[in-house]
Amino acid sequence: MPDGSYEEVFMPELTSTSIIIDDDDEQPQEPNIGETKFIKYPVLNSTNERVNRLLHGVKTYIKPELDQYGHEIRRYMSHVGNMEIFYDSDFLLEQYRNTRKAEIIADFWGKYMEKEISEIEKIMDTDETLPLSVRTNFRQNKAVVRSFIMNLKAWVVANKKFLEKVGENPNIYEVQYPEVIIVISLVRNDFFKLISMRNSKLKDVRKYSPFAMMVY
Repeated sequence: MPDGSYEEVFMPELTSTSIIIDDDDEQPQEPNIGETKFIKYPVLNSTNERVNRLLHGVKTYIKPELDQYGHEIRRYMSHVGNMEIFYDSDFLLEQYRNTRKAEIIADFWGKYMEKEISEIEKIMDTDETLPLSVRTNFRQNKAVVRSFIMNLKAWVVANKKFLEKVGENPNIYEVQYPEVIIVISLVRNDFFKLISMRNSKLKDVRKYSPFAMMVY
């Protein structure tokens, strides 16, 4: 579950002229995530350790230098919903590109995890000495990983689609935080659906503790 010290995700509210995107007039505090130099993960000596490692960076926090996929995704996603997207076209484009980068990394992460799962399954099939507890733990961790990757990708894509919508015509949005005023009803309804989807997917991904600090 998300760290209780983080503010809960606010679900947008639709009015006759605007969308309310927060419950106060203070914009969310974005995480400060810098670049890091990644190092090779230590060699593991047992199948049990390998099974436990499946949750590293997913439900178990690890050092940034060991978390090459999760850290980079969080770094690219840390500013994607900043209100500057409505005022600065270059910033908007940069954030859109960041979601594309995060999408690619999430895809690599998913493939890496499936490869790791496949290799552990081969061990399970051939090593009869493995205790039942390790096999049970593997089944549970495998399910967690697959659910996580699905939620992660959905979150990134929801942000990308939201930015695509803003990028169609940024000039029609008037921000008086926490309200985004949109005169055209069709655009207002589309915007509401997309930001609601984004925040819903944010809720899903924040259930995994390494992502609990994300705000968009």
